[in-house]
Amino acid sequence: MEPIPGDIRIERENMRIYIPWVSMLIVSVVVSIVMSLFRR
Repeated sequence: MEPIPGDIRIERENMRIYIPWVSMLIVSVVVSIVMSLFRR
């Protein structure tokens, strides 16, 4: 999956941290919409 602008990526010599918080937010919104459609 390609990183979305806004995702946090920290790269050092011996460490790499990737926090896809924008991607997680989008997935959360989509899941919430789908769940609300199934509840009807």
